[in-house]
Amino acid sequence: MLAGCKIKPQPQGIPHAAAKISVWKRNVQTVGGTLLDAHGSGCGATHILVGDMQPLPAANSGSNGANMPFIVHYTWLEGCLAKKRRLSEVDYHPVAMAEAAAALHSSGSKASAHHTSGPSRLAIAAAAAAAASAAANPRRLLRQLSLNTASVTAANLQQLLLHLLIDRPRPQWLSVHGRPSTIVVVELPGLDRQLLQERPALLPLLTARCKQQVTLRSSAANEVPSQTTATLFSVPQPVLKNKYKRQRTAPPAAAAVTSPSSSNGVQERVATAAERAFPPDFYTVTAHQMRALGWPQGCAEAAEAAQEASTADSAPPTAAAQVFSPGWVSTAQRDSLLGSQAAAGSAAAAMVAVDCEMVITADGFVLARVSVVDGGGARLLDQLVLPDGPVLDYNTRWSGITAEMLAGVTVRVADAQRLVLRHVGPSTLLVGHTLENDLKALKMVHGRCIDSAVLFPNPRGLPNRPSLRKLAADLLGRTIQEAAHDSFVDAEVALQAVQLKLRNGPNFKTAKLNCTHLPAKLASYDVRQALVGPRELLMLHAALEAQVVAASSDSQAIAAALQVLGVQPDAAAGAAGARGNSSDTQAATGVQQRRPPPELLWVHLGDLWGCLQERAGHIARQDGALEDLPAQVAAAQADQQPRSILRQADGLVAQLAATMPPGGLLLVVSGQGDTALCRALQGDGCRQKEVAQARQTAAKACQPVQALALRAQQGVCMVALSG
Repeated sequence: MLAGCKIKPQPQGIPHAAAKISVWKRNVQTVGGTLLDAHGSGCGATHILVGDMQPLPAANSGSNGANMPFIVHYTWLEGCLAKKRRLSEVDYHPVAMAEAAAALHSSGSKASAHHTSGPSRLAIAAAAAAAASAAANPRRLLRQLSLNTASVTAANLQQLLLHLLIDRPRPQWLSVHGRPSTIVVVELPGLDRQLLQERPALLPLLTARCKQQVTLRSSAANEVPSQTTATLFSVPQPVLKNKYKRQRTAPPAAAAVTSPSSSNGVQERVATAAERAFPPDFYTVTAHQMRALGWPQGCAEAAEAAQEASTADSAPPTAAAQVFSPGWVSTAQRDSLLGSQAAAGSAAAAMVAVDCEMVITADGFVLARVSVVDGGGARLLDQLVLPDGPVLDYNTRWSGITAEMLAGVTVRVADAQRLVLRHVGPSTLLVGHTLENDLKALKMVHGRCIDSAVLFPNPRGLPNRPSLRKLAADLLGRTIQEAAHDSFVDAEVALQAVQLKLRNGPNFKTAKLNCTHLPAKLASYDVRQALVGPRELLMLHAALEAQVVAASSDSQAIAAALQVLGVQPDAAAGAAGARGNSSDTQAATGVQQRRPPPELLWVHLGDLWGCLQERAGHIARQDGALEDLPAQVAAAQADQQPRSILRQADGLVAQLAATMPPGGLLLVVSGQGDTALCRALQGDGCRQKEVAQARQTAAKACQPVQALALRAQQGVCMVALSG
């Protein structure tokens, strides 16, 4: 910010104590400048500070010579340190400030010449002049940027973005001249540094365009993309050095705003800005997440059908063509299972929360109690269920179910299904915590689901998820599950947690502890932003301050990114000469081309990681110990599908890079390699604790698995300049 500046305070005239001068000296040094001794000669000074009513040095009372230090009012230095960017010295020259003060005085304002507490009118006038000067003289476009290091971290890349976008202090490893017109960050998780070095032909277009390639180190072992994105989007807050200063508390959760009473005397809650921008369907579990987390068969297909129906604004399709296992039902079969008359007499709710308690039989965990509450928290159903087989373990410590409670109960699972279907239809939003377990207990298939365990992720990323007890304590200040679980309380807590997310927006409680969400930080500096990517990413990081476009594939994401930049995809394909699927150009909706191009465009390409995660999920869900771990690693590395996805991504990103405006900066960030496979081989995601421990022990003794883990921690960052 002040790199190369040698600032000399005048010994007299500046109305500040010596303690203030020492504060200046320390802060100027932290941003790359030098504060010279006020009583020394000041040889080599580039700036001389003067105060109010202080005469200007005779050597430079007017204009600045070629080798003469610049005379500037001390508010320039205070403004630079406060705004964390270098202000224009011309606007803070005492002569210019005097003219601005005279203009204020002539307009009827009383301009004080002496500094008082708070910003003086001179400083206000100088700030206005600085803003006008910045508008008339835009910053020079980026013409050179070098990363003078062999490796970086996600936190380092965040520092780079903050320096280029809001003039935060320049990292020592960065050399830059000018500022970019647009920064495009492309996340491509799953690509490790070693693979790119061994097979550069996988990304020939990007390799030729990106002249700089450095290693991107993971901050933790087996880090997954959600962790990398969370690090990039979490800006640490400044720490107060004085522990006696009043601590700034976090803003309270958005309260429910009510409108005037309606005709029936009941107050209706007014939707928040986040609820208007992001409807509840935005937060539903995606088909990809269902497959990765092992949801019941048919749920992912139902989710895809519900998404297509919502896009086409039509009714959800029926399940007539679907075949389910014996005893399983779908909410799309509601009318046929209940009968048309019974279904018409009990309308399905718009949103309900469900939770189940299970006991153990020869078939494993089976349903013993089901509770359903509506969107207002009212109890709709709380029913005990008698298992079909003998109970081996009532699991009372966790389920709260005892033999006495089930004595005399005649309701079976099939009866419980019909009771639930009285309140749940194919269009109902079903809310819960780790909802796939409840659906498995109910033997029910449903596509429109909102899972609190997905909306408030575990810091270690999927398949790790937070407990409902932790969410209740952190979000609601409630203590639950101290003894046995209560399905009604659990359903109520899951509903309240989801409603908090709906009212406050996707990035609510997403940033790390004591951090600010990156889009919110940039929005405070009026930085235009756009986020393009899969909905499972956007439901955690989308912000009201940014333009948000959901895309279900890499080709859709690039097509949407081109539209955000105001480029016609057909022209982009011709300019890049790249291999890319343009059939999905119009699939990504919600892009307004009349908006000015963003200063930061964030694009997430998830096809590669989705392929790796799906493959790892099959391994994690296998029963028993894994056989021949070296063969598992070799088979994964020989798989051709990830390489095919990489070749397509190469053409798509090159197409985007070829159409960026002059002075633009492209950052391709992989984050990590195939850590999904590493986690699966090490027992992560395995439901049986003994099996997980056995896999972890075997993986530690397997040299190919350990080599794969080390390789996967080394991602890559590729840098390219446009124009």
